[in-house]
Amino acid sequence: MMKLRLRLWLFVMWLNVKTSLQQNDPTCEFGIIHSNLFVAGLPPQNQPITAGHNLRFLCSDKYKLKGSKEIECLQTGQWNSPFPTCSDPTCEVGVMDPRLFVSGLPLLNQPIQPGHKLRFQCNEESELRGSREIECLRTWTVEFPRPNLLWYFKLFGTTGP
Repeated sequence: MMKLRLRLWLFVMWLNVKTSLQQNDPTCEFGIIHSNLFVAGLPPQNQPITAGHNLRFLCSDKYKLKGSKEIECLQTGQWNSPFPTCSDPTCEVGVMDPRLFVSGLPLLNQPIQPGHKLRFQCNEESELRGSREIECLRTWTVEFPRPNLLWYFKLFGTTGP
């Protein structure tokens, strides 16, 4: 009987020490969530978010995720990245061929919103290959057109690549 009491006492002490250590583990706070942001990986209600826990994010259809798709709770009690947000979708204009003339570009550093259209034209030495007009939806409707060098094709008698 004495051995059983001793074992039971040791087990209770071990539980107390384990609980005490767990309470000292740093936990991460749940951040502010954008209204169109969906979160996966949340622990059950009233459970702390401890080191190593990951959250995954996704925006509703009409929005674009800005920030990390996944973040992790670190040993320091901080997240490895800030909570992402959802923003209106915009289209990017990368580097374009200098032989392309483009109309409809917004002012510098202004986003291109859905519905915005760009129109393309080439200089006299080139012929436009692709659509003369593209529209921003969530992304561009088609690829950016490319210029073909007319003199090259006239010289070698080909129609282009």
